[in-house]
Amino acid sequence: MKRILFISILVFCLAASTQAQRVQTLTVEEIGNVYQIDKSGKYYTLSGTNGEATVDMKAYEQFIKNNSPEAWAYHHKGNQLWKTGWGLFGGGIVAFPAFFFGAFVSAFGGSADPDDEELVRKSAATSISCWVLTAVAGAAVVTSIPLLSVGSIRRNNSHKMYNAYVTAPQEPQLSLSLQSSTNGIGLAINF
Repeated sequence: MKRILFISILVFCLAASTQAQRVQTLTVEEIGNVYQIDKSGKYYTLSGTNGEATVDMKAYEQFIKNNSPEAWAYHHKGNQLWKTGWGLFGGGIVAFPAFFFGAFVSAFGGSADPDDEELVRKSAATSISCWVLTAVAGAAVVTSIPLLSVGSIRRNNSHKMYNAYVTAPQEPQLSLSLQSSTNGIGLAINF
């Protein structure tokens, strides 16, 4: 009885894994003409005339680069903004506390002798430069927020631009025109 149960579970798992492998082995080239792209988390689902394929960010970027220049430009610009935003945010977050601490210690450390004018002058110069660098680091963090926001929106919505491009109305295949002349009225159908 145990052997029969074990064999039936093994056969079921094997059948399920081959079915899953059949779904996952469909490549971008095999799905035919892609008419819609959906995004779920980090993955994109490309729906085509022959089926669907789920791809990661790199495969998606390669696909839109080859098939939709408008969506690729939108996605690429969003990616650049997003990376720049993270660079500014990281630099600002690291630099802000360091410069703030330096400015605070320079201004309120109290270790300088108030009678030594040169030491007081150097301490004031250090304090001012640290406060300026603290402001620059804070500005970098604040500047990064809209860059991250806009970049993320563009990266995550480029598939909608592709979908709009694919489902855009095409030129009419059939046209009807009515013409008149001195000989009468004519009806022309162009296709």
